[in-house]
Amino acid sequence: MEMVKAEMERTNERATNAERQVERLKHQLALATDSLNLHSEQKSVSDQAMDIFRRSSLEVELAVKEKEVSRLVEDVRRLNKLRETTLAQVTKLEAELNAKNKAFRVLEEKLRTQDNYEDVKRELRILKSKEFANAYSEDGHGDERKRSIEMLLLDKNKIMQSESAHLKIVNSFPSYVINDIS
Repeated sequence: MEMVKAEMERTNERATNAERQVERLKHQLALATDSLNLHSEQKSVSDQAMDIFRRSSLEVELAVKEKEVSRLVEDVRRLNKLRETTLAQVTKLEAELNAKNKAFRVLEEKLRTQDNYEDVKRELRILKSKEFANAYSEDGHGDERKRSIEMLLLDKNKIMQSESAHLKIVNSFPSYVINDIS
């Protein structure tokens, strides 16, 4: 970006210098033409030829300078367009960078909230093996390992409700009835 600015400044400076030189040459041409008009009667044919040669030489130099000025003006236009395009690209890239940074921060925060996932998973496995170890040994099929903790807890809850209901029934009978039954 700095190179484009520097190139543009150099081009502008060259264009300004060329315009000054064109103005100076135009002024010299005007002076030469005025001088030629004033002194044309007094000069000899060779002097007139020399003046015409100088004038045509100045006209050629002026034409060359005018071409250079128009080329420099075109360069300035092209560099301005390039600068605008570059600025648009920089703006677009900055917007993309901001979006990527925002997405990165969101993912980073999500990762931070899930960083204990492996610990929880390991603890759940330990809990499952401790709480439901008897289910593994009673069944003997190994299907319990494939069942989710929710299903195992539901089964355990049903068993505990059944035991609780049984205990309530037992506790609701008077103790003398229980002694008679025994």
